[in-house]
Amino acid sequence: MTQSTKNLCFGEILWDIFHDESQQSKVLGGAPSNLCYFLNMLGEPATLISQVGHDALGESAIETLKKYHIPHIITTSDLPTGQVDIHIQNHEPHYQFNDPAAWDFIPYSDNLKQIQPSISMIAFGSLAQRSLDDLSSFTTLKALLKDHPQATRFLDLNLRAPHYQNHRILELLTFADILKINQDEFQYLKTLFSLEALSTRDALYQLILQLKLNFIILTLGSEGSIIMSETDYSAQSIQKVEIVNTVGAGDSFSAAFLTALNRGASFSVAHQFANQFSSYICTQKGAFVPIPESFNQTLATFSAW
Repeated sequence: MTQSTKNLCFGEILWDIFHDESQQSKVLGGAPSNLCYFLNMLGEPATLISQVGHDALGESAIETLKKYHIPHIITTSDLPTGQVDIHIQNHEPHYQFNDPAAWDFIPYSDNLKQIQPSISMIAFGSLAQRSLDDLSSFTTLKALLKDHPQATRFLDLNLRAPHYQNHRILELLTFADILKINQDEFQYLKTLFSLEALSTRDALYQLILQLKLNFIILTLGSEGSIIMSETDYSAQSIQKVEIVNTVGAGDSFSAAFLTALNRGASFSVAHQFANQFSSYICTQKGAFVPIPESFNQTLATFSAW
């Protein structure tokens, strides 16, 4: 891990195994891994914290991280490296994860204990917290959060049935400063907090108040996205592009919005930038793809403000 790292992305690293009519292909992925990649590509130093198995997929994952110069703290386990079979239907991915996987039991290693105290953000999701074992990744996440109380906590809810439990989700929500959800996850939270009768805007506002959030990112697929804080609101439609698939799109949106905001962009301008960036990712296959220099050039204009 480099000394300049500002962000930690904690959780699953896995291989996305794409199945279509003509061929099968694999791409390195996992929401924390994707987010870490995009943050680094946009100039926001981030380190991935995860675990792989003592197997060929694990070796290949680490080699891929090195190839893209992604800082990482990756331990190894006797459990297999994570992988997920993805079948695309109507441009939407459907997932089947191996269980258990090495990332279910990320240890609180000495390297984690020695991480610099000046971390700005810790990003995590619900998938890597699926195990109820006492030595699970969830135990390590709590220790990491305790060691860095000043860091902003970014929760990408990332619900993947049947890999979550209500009580674990409720506990994760208490950690969050920023919450990212999609439309299905929004419906889940409205039910969980008895907000079904409220409008979208009112339900989001109640979640912000009840969970004491800085803001919520709500992605709505083809209907666009909404970003809302207690005092600000931005709703934008999606750019029309030729979609290849949407794997990694939500992670790219989050990375772009957070980066633009950190560089000085307003809520609405950062939202527009995130829309443009995630729309580009939807034209690519997988998440670890080249990023056009024009996006970093746009970010530089925000810094100039």
